[in-house]
Amino acid sequence: MEELFNAVSSGSFDGCNSGNNIISGGDSVILVVTTYKASEGLFFSDAIILVVEELYGSMMCVSDSGGCTLDGEWSRRILNVDDTLGETLTLRALTFKDGMTIDTAGAIYTGPSSIVDIVLCAFSNCVSNLSGLGGGAIEVEGPSTVINIYGSSFTNNTAASAGKGDDIYCQDATIVVNDDCPSPYEDTTPDKGAALDNFGEIGGSLYSYSGCADGQAVVA
Repeated sequence: MEELFNAVSSGSFDGCNSGNNIISGGDSVILVVTTYKASEGLFFSDAIILVVEELYGSMMCVSDSGGCTLDGEWSRRILNVDDTLGETLTLRALTFKDGMTIDTAGAIYTGPSSIVDIVLCAFSNCVSNLSGLGGGAIEVEGPSTVINIYGSSFTNNTAASAGKGDDIYCQDATIVVNDDCPSPYEDTTPDKGAALDNFGEIGGSLYSYSGCADGQAVVA
């Protein structure tokens, strides 16, 4: 976790930690197949593990089949993304597991001016505990924020407020859940799972998807 934190956690705030070897814009960070735990390295704060701020490029598992797990251990939100400088941040073949927050978004919060492609990812057992809002797994916020989701699964995520999006909470942003597989799997038809539990205006086909890459599975 420490090497990953130092490469991508570019956020800065008084009293919080920042990485010391941040990638350049457009670069990629390749994760090995293992579980990255909040308790086994550096983290941004007591509430959040990683903050990607004014940075773009990609965070991806070495294998599209997955196995690169970011584990919040029921203690923190896993990832904040704030302002990708008009470029795209790609999250590929990552599992977001057991993220928990007293705020919204147990797995990923995307703030204003963020463009994010979520590709072949899995969101499992993530929790938002803020009353009145939601997004157990993901919150998307800001009129200049654009999120595209491809071949990604959502399992057992919950929000404290019923009807506010156990899986996704969208506020004044653009988010689309695509029903096709990403490159290089365009000829594969993804496995369609359960309907997503959402709040806000969300486009596309609002279901959990998996099976685009060989061995890709829904993580429970």
